[in-house]
Amino acid sequence: MNRQKRIITGFVAFLLSIMMLCVATDETVVWAADALEGNDEIDKQIEYMLLSAKQVREKVLEADTTAPEILGLSEFVVKVGETLSYKRGVSVQDNSGVDIPLVIDNSQVDLSKLGTYVVIYSATDLSGNTATVEVPVTVIESDPIDPQVVYDLADKL
Repeated sequence: MNRQKRIITGFVAFLLSIMMLCVATDETVVWAADALEGNDEIDKQIEYMLLSAKQVREKVLEADTTAPEILGLSEFVVKVGETLSYKRGVSVQDNSGVDIPLVIDNSQVDLSKLGTYVVIYSATDLSGNTATVEVPVTVIESDPIDPQVVYDLADKL
């Protein structure tokens, strides 16, 4: 087999391996082996790569049915006009060992008005398992300033 054909065959095998991670089926393996028929040694290598990719994909998909866990959440109580750090102390753990991004939706929270609001935390792992937690945010009145305290402090200046 000439060099150009080996390069093309290797490239096709590489692309098929990547494709197999996404859509591996027995029919795809048979089709790929038939399409690349010609050199028995290369055919065996390609078939092995395709079957390996299929096995990896199946193992990943069936192995993880557990949603990630969002840790460190607690109810917020804040005074009108103050700011919050919604992410401080919050983390996500997943059984895959991969860092899972945390999504924080605080669009319903208005820190300039009294009331109780909800901030929504969510995390989705690579297998599509999602954890969602709603945490209340209570906005309370600021401590009023006693005018007499201000006058007393001013007199001391």
